[in-house]
Amino acid sequence: MGRDDSADDASAERGWPDRHLWEIQPIRDLGVIAIAFGLVSLGYALSVVTAPLLLALALAYLLEPIIGRLVARTRLNRSGAAVVLIVAVGVIVVAPLALALIFAVVQAVDLASRAPDLIQRAADTVLPAFGADDAQVQEAVTRIREWVEVNIGWIAEGAARRGVGVAEFVARLIGSAINVGLFLFLVPFFFFFFSTSYPRVLGFSQRLIPKAGRERWIGLIRRMDAIVSAFIRGQIVIAVILGVFHAIGWLIVGVPAAILLGAVAGVLSLVPYVIGVTLPVAIGLLWFDQQGAAEPLSMWWIILGPTVVYIIAQLLEGYVLQPIVHGKSTNLDAATIVAAVIAFASVAGIYGALLAIPVTACLKIVVTDVVWPRVQDWLEGRAEDPLPIASKRPGD
Repeated sequence: MGRDDSADDASAERGWPDRHLWEIQPIRDLGVIAIAFGLVSLGYALSVVTAPLLLALALAYLLEPIIGRLVARTRLNRSGAAVVLIVAVGVIVVAPLALALIFAVVQAVDLASRAPDLIQRAADTVLPAFGADDAQVQEAVTRIREWVEVNIGWIAEGAARRGVGVAEFVARLIGSAINVGLFLFLVPFFFFFFSTSYPRVLGFSQRLIPKAGRERWIGLIRRMDAIVSAFIRGQIVIAVILGVFHAIGWLIVGVPAAILLGAVAGVLSLVPYVIGVTLPVAIGLLWFDQQGAAEPLSMWWIILGPTVVYIIAQLLEGYVLQPIVHGKSTNLDAATIVAAVIAFASVAGIYGALLAIPVTACLKIVVTDVVWPRVQDWLEGRAEDPLPIASKRPGD
């Protein structure tokens, strides 16, 4: 210990010309930043492998409580529990999602095929209200229909303009299918190994924390882990429930492409307060679908039907799902959540909005348990510096 201190003192006493580059703190910091940036760039370039790798690691982290319970309550070891969980997820989650995706695609294709007819109905209803005669209506409809038909085929036309042949298109299609298949194989493959070795990975990570203050930082990290894991698991459960509820409700009231729109609503519910954009879309789709119908629905039903479904879903989320699933795990009030979502979204877009609540909750722990006690010590004269860094206390 004394030898290391004397070496550090000798290094500090040497002038800048006599030091190695790695002994100059600013250069060393820049080197660490450059290495980190290089690793991120390399990971992005190898996204075919790193994307399923990171997803499998995240799933191993999120599903660790289930693995632990299976090991504790059954005779399975971690390998057997991981295999059972992979099979269960494939049967319970992946298969229904695949069927829902097929139905959603069918509804989307049906809606797209009826787009010119829906535009005709809407124009016949709306344009006369603004004083347009039949000739003007037909001219407007013709232009809109031509635009829609042109844009429906924009992929094929764009491919032709760029000289992309059928063989190359098929090759790209096959390549995309291979990438998807590789992704679906690598995620459970990596998940199996991460799940079976999760305790060892956790123990290794704890040993990377400096021994001085290790117990304190492990306690803080465990609190952050509890908040982040509870929030992510809860949001996924709530998103699935809301997606199914919106799809069934809007299907009952007659909204076209209800399954597709419900799935979109479920995904958007992962970001707080964003799901509201689906309501006007549902009303608009239902209104378009009723134009020119033999027995159209009343305007009250067109507006109130999707709205009632949306309001019930919001009440279900706010008064049932959130208290049961989340409870007080994040320890954040509504004003803080709204401010955090807006601030993070303005900086990092959709990713910032997704990470806003767990990151804010973790920052709150750091501020209340690390920063603020140090500031109080400084204000009361028990510390020379308000920052939570090593410094001598008065009288030491």
